[in-house]
Amino acid sequence: MNSKIIRNGMVLLIFFFLYRISFSQESDTTAAGVPEEKPAKDKRPVKDAFGSNWIINNQTMVVPTPHTMEFDINHRFGELKNGIKDMYGLYAPSNIRLGLSFTPIKNLQIGAGMTKAQMMYDFNLKWNPLQQTRSGSFPVFITYLGNMVIEGSENTVNWTIKDLSGNDSIVNKRYPKYTDRISYLNEIIIGRKITKQFSLQVAGSYMHYNLIDTVGNNKLLHDNMSVTAAGRVKFYGEMAAVFEYTHPLTPATNVKPNFALGFEATTSAHAFQLFISPFTNIIKQRDVMYNSKDPKFISDYAIGFNVTRLWNF
Repeated sequence: MNSKIIRNGMVLLIFFFLYRISFSQESDTTAAGVPEEKPAKDKRPVKDAFGSNWIINNQTMVVPTPHTMEFDINHRFGELKNGIKDMYGLYAPSNIRLGLSFTPIKNLQIGAGMTKAQMMYDFNLKWNPLQQTRSGSFPVFITYLGNMVIEGSENTVNWTIKDLSGNDSIVNKRYPKYTDRISYLNEIIIGRKITKQFSLQVAGSYMHYNLIDTVGNNKLLHDNMSVTAAGRVKFYGEMAAVFEYTHPLTPATNVKPNFALGFEATTSAHAFQLFISPFTNIIKQRDVMYNSKDPKFISDYAIGFNVTRLWNF
């Protein structure tokens, strides 16, 4: 798959998104230039901007209503390329995350999860201070997402690291200090429900690793950034096509971007997504920092799914 074509397509999509925002406001005057009387503006947030807290490997701009508990299952199978040998990746080594989150007050969600690969424990917070209104008085959702991840895998030996001064060295422990297990993500998400069928969001992410693995890639940095565009297109009832593109902004040459495409079905309390993607780590900063998969064919992708269940208290 030509990554340049994908990048150009995503740039055009973002420009279209900004264009729709710019021209989404209705005129305050009639054709004759006379001020037009309008009914009181509906400042309630638009409904159903996205069907889930997740859109493939990323979180969406929406926060569930107050006193909502959410249980997440994020699963990534192996790549399709081995065919029937491992049933197209279904029986290949897989990765899974189990997560639980709660919305204690309006527009604020807190949560935690555990991921099989590297035994990663994540603690996250999502805050949505500004919402797109039904009247159009505010055109977009603006959301902050942050997390802290602790890697709990075994403290193996002979691990190559780059310390904060930029020097490579071999250490007798993978994590010389406990704080070396920690990474952080900070992300701003801006999105809009453009039509009843089409929602789009863009995000800028900053991530930091206290310690990084430089084996095979001595250009990795402790601090990295990425940009993401993701969207949903409803085509029948509560069924939709979903997509995302994440591009790492890093000098490391073998860190590759992600393009994923999938299907979503939702109910009032459930959401199910089935998709293909080269990202399999589930935790965003690890995918952005270490993904070296650059699919050329469909068989190079891995199958994944997300399931969410909501309870209102």
